[in-house]
Amino acid sequence: MDWSSDRKAPTKEDGYIRLSPTELRNVNFEHLLTTPDIDVVEELRKAGFRVYAAGVTEIQGWSAKGIISVGWVWYAEESDGRCIIAPATVSANIMLSSPDQDWGFLESIRFIEAWIATLPALKDTIFTCGGKP
Repeated sequence: MDWSSDRKAPTKEDGYIRLSPTELRNVNFEHLLTTPDIDVVEELRKAGFRVYAAGVTEIQGWSAKGIISVGWVWYAEESDGRCIIAPATVSANIMLSSPDQDWGFLESIRFIEAWIATLPALKDTIFTCGGKP
């Protein structure tokens, strides 16, 4: 994917790219980075989470409206190694919208968080928490 060509500005001055849920589902995302982060492990442990690994992930995709970026913090539970999106850590330059109105920041992030969990192609690369499947 060539990220340097055909960049389009967001549709409003706030920096968000407006997409419907269907448009979001049709974006072809690529894994940009996943990196373990010991500082995130320490922060989550201080907050009471029992984790053995944590880090950040970012994916990018292109739509006719511009480049889409979605990122989140993940952690692996000590008990069973499941990889989980850390609460309130999803960020994106997307604002979901209907034909007549924006969904708002919180509703957009909630939808995106649930959508991330449905991405089967990403599970092997992004949710391999700290090297343990």
